[in-house]
Amino acid sequence: MSTLIDDLADNDALMLALGRIVLRSAELGEAIDTVIYRLDSAKGKESRALMLGRKLRLAKTTARSALSADQEFCHHFMSLCDDTVLLIQQERNSPIHSTFLADDIEGNVIKWDTQLELESIRIDDLNKGAEKIKAKTKRFRQFLHEIQNFQALGPAGVSRR
Repeated sequence: MSTLIDDLADNDALMLALGRIVLRSAELGEAIDTVIYRLDSAKGKESRALMLGRKLRLAKTTARSALSADQEFCHHFMSLCDDTVLLIQQERNSPIHSTFLADDIEGNVIKWDTQLELESIRIDDLNKGAEKIKAKTKRFRQFLHEIQNFQALGPAGVSRR
Protein backbone atom coordinates (compact mmCIF):
# COMPACT_ATOMS: atom_id res chain seq x y z
CA MET A 1 0.00 0.00 0.00
CA SER A 2 1.32 3.42 -0.89
CA THR A 3 1.64 5.92 1.92
CA LEU A 4 1.89 8.99 -0.32
CA ILE A 5 -1.32 11.01 -0.29
CA ASP A 6 -0.23 12.71 -3.52
CA ASP A 7 -0.56 9.36 -5.30
CA LEU A 8 -4.35 9.68 -5.18
CA ALA A 9 -4.33 13.19 -6.65
CA ASP A 10 -2.57 11.62 -9.62
CA ASN A 11 -5.14 8.83 -9.85
CA ASP A 12 -7.03 10.02 -12.91
CA ALA A 13 -9.81 7.45 -12.53
CA LEU A 14 -10.54 8.54 -8.95
CA MET A 15 -10.38 12.25 -9.78
CA LEU A 16 -12.70 11.76 -12.78
CA ALA A 17 -15.18 9.76 -10.69
CA LEU A 18 -15.27 12.41 -7.93
CA GLY A 19 -15.57 15.13 -10.57
CA ARG A 20 -18.55 13.32 -12.10
CA ILE A 21 -20.26 13.19 -8.71
CA VAL A 22 -19.72 16.93 -8.23
CA LEU A 23 -20.92 17.75 -11.76
CA ARG A 24 -24.01 15.53 -11.55
CA SER A 25 -24.83 17.01 -8.13
CA ALA A 26 -24.63 20.53 -9.56
CA GLU A 27 -26.93 19.52 -12.41
CA LEU A 28 -29.35 18.04 -9.89
CA GLY A 29 -29.28 21.25 -7.87
CA GLU A 30 -30.11 23.28 -10.99
CA ALA A 31 -33.00 20.96 -11.86
CA ILE A 32 -34.40 21.29 -8.33
CA ASP A 33 -34.03 25.09 -8.54
CA THR A 34 -35.98 25.10 -11.79
CA VAL A 35 -38.81 23.01 -10.33
CA ILE A 36 -39.04 25.23 -7.24
CA TYR A 37 -38.99 28.35 -9.41
CA ARG A 38 -41.84 26.93 -11.51
CA LEU A 39 -43.87 26.32 -8.34
CA ASP A 40 -43.03 29.68 -6.72
CA SER A 41 -40.65 32.16 -8.36
CA ALA A 42 -39.66 33.87 -5.09
CA LYS A 43 -38.75 30.56 -3.47
CA GLY A 44 -36.98 29.53 -6.67
CA LYS A 45 -34.66 32.51 -6.35
CA GLU A 46 -34.07 31.66 -2.68
CA SER A 47 -33.28 28.07 -3.61
CA ARG A 48 -30.27 29.00 -5.73
CA ALA A 49 -28.25 29.89 -2.62
CA LEU A 50 -29.03 26.64 -0.76
CA MET A 51 -27.20 23.33 -0.52
CA LEU A 52 -28.87 20.22 -1.96
CA GLY A 53 -30.48 18.99 1.26
CA ARG A 54 -32.06 22.37 1.95
CA LYS A 55 -33.15 22.70 -1.68
CA LEU A 56 -35.00 19.40 -1.35
CA ARG A 57 -36.69 20.49 1.90
CA LEU A 58 -37.72 23.76 0.23
CA ALA A 59 -39.01 21.83 -2.79
CA LYS A 60 -41.23 19.74 -0.51
CA THR A 61 -42.67 22.68 1.41
CA THR A 62 -43.24 24.62 -1.81
CA ALA A 63 -44.93 21.65 -3.49
CA ARG A 64 -47.21 21.03 -0.49
CA SER A 65 -49.00 24.30 -1.13
CA ALA A 66 -48.55 24.61 -4.91
CA LEU A 67 -49.71 21.07 -5.70
CA SER A 68 -52.38 20.74 -3.00
CA ALA A 69 -55.14 20.35 -5.61
CA ASP A 70 -53.80 16.89 -6.50
CA GLN A 71 -52.70 14.95 -3.43
CA GLU A 72 -51.52 11.92 -5.43
CA PHE A 73 -49.29 14.03 -7.67
CA CYS A 74 -47.98 15.90 -4.63
CA HIS A 75 -47.27 12.59 -2.88
CA HIS A 76 -45.25 11.33 -5.89
CA PHE A 77 -43.20 14.51 -5.84
CA MET A 78 -42.60 14.21 -2.09
CA SER A 79 -41.45 10.62 -2.58
CA LEU A 80 -39.03 11.74 -5.28
CA CYS A 81 -37.60 14.34 -2.89
CA ASP A 82 -37.28 11.80 -0.06
CA ASP A 83 -35.61 9.24 -2.34
CA THR A 84 -33.23 11.92 -3.60
CA VAL A 85 -32.22 12.90 -0.05
CA LEU A 86 -31.23 9.28 0.62
CA LEU A 87 -29.37 9.04 -2.67
CA ILE A 88 -27.47 12.26 -2.01
CA GLN A 89 -26.43 11.05 1.44
CA GLN A 90 -25.10 7.78 0.04
CA GLU A 91 -23.72 8.69 -3.37
CA ARG A 92 -22.64 12.32 -2.95
CA ASN A 93 -22.10 13.37 0.64
CA SER A 94 -20.11 10.37 1.79
CA PRO A 95 -17.66 10.34 -1.16
CA ILE A 96 -17.26 14.11 -1.33
CA HIS A 97 -16.63 14.49 2.40
CA SER A 98 -14.38 11.44 2.76
CA THR A 99 -10.66 10.99 2.77
CA PHE A 100 -9.31 8.47 0.30
CA LEU A 101 -6.33 6.22 0.85
CA ALA A 102 -4.57 4.03 -1.68
CA ASP A 103 -5.56 0.37 -1.71
CA ASP A 104 -3.47 -2.62 -2.73
CA ILE A 105 -6.25 -3.74 -5.07
CA GLU A 106 -6.13 -2.18 -8.54
CA GLY A 107 -9.21 -0.05 -9.24
CA ASN A 108 -10.07 0.26 -5.54
CA VAL A 109 -9.51 2.97 -2.96
CA ILE A 110 -10.11 3.02 0.75
CA LYS A 111 -12.80 5.52 1.68
CA TRP A 112 -12.55 6.96 5.15
CA ASP A 113 -15.73 8.70 6.17
CA THR A 114 -15.54 9.98 9.75
CA GLN A 115 -19.13 8.85 10.33
CA LEU A 116 -18.50 5.35 8.96
CA GLU A 117 -15.75 2.78 9.11
CA LEU A 118 -12.97 2.40 6.59
CA GLU A 119 -14.31 0.87 3.42
CA SER A 120 -12.57 -0.45 0.33
CA ILE A 121 -14.59 0.66 -2.68
CA ARG A 122 -14.25 0.33 -6.41
CA ILE A 123 -13.81 3.52 -8.36
CA ASP A 124 -16.42 2.13 -10.75
CA ASP A 125 -18.91 2.27 -7.86
CA LEU A 126 -18.29 6.01 -7.55
CA ASN A 127 -19.06 6.35 -11.27
CA LYS A 128 -22.26 4.35 -10.77
CA GLY A 129 -23.23 6.76 -7.99
CA ALA A 130 -22.78 9.68 -10.40
CA GLU A 131 -25.07 7.90 -12.87
CA LYS A 132 -27.74 7.46 -10.17
CA ILE A 133 -27.59 11.19 -9.47
CA LYS A 134 -27.92 11.85 -13.20
CA ALA A 135 -31.04 9.65 -13.30
CA LYS A 136 -32.62 11.65 -10.44
CA THR A 137 -31.88 14.86 -12.33
CA LYS A 138 -33.71 13.45 -15.33
CA ARG A 139 -36.67 12.57 -13.10
CA PHE A 140 -36.83 16.12 -11.71
CA ARG A 141 -36.82 17.45 -15.27
CA GLN A 142 -39.69 15.11 -16.13
CA PHE A 143 -41.57 16.35 -13.08
CA LEU A 144 -41.02 19.90 -14.29
CA HIS A 145 -42.97 19.06 -17.46
CA GLU A 146 -45.69 17.40 -15.42
CA ILE A 147 -45.89 20.47 -13.17
CA GLN A 148 -46.20 22.70 -16.22
CA ASN A 149 -49.09 20.52 -17.45
CA PHE A 150 -50.64 20.58 -13.97
CA GLN A 151 -50.46 24.37 -13.85
CA ALA A 152 -51.91 24.71 -17.36
CA LEU A 153 -54.59 22.02 -17.20
CA GLY A 154 -55.10 21.27 -13.52
CA PRO A 155 -55.03 17.71 -12.15
CA ALA A 156 -56.28 16.35 -15.49
CA GLY A 157 -52.96 17.42 -17.05
CA VAL A 158 -50.89 15.07 -14.89
CA SER A 159 -49.97 11.66 -16.26
CA ARG A 160 -50.58 8.83 -13.78
CA ARG A 161 -47.80 6.27 -13.44
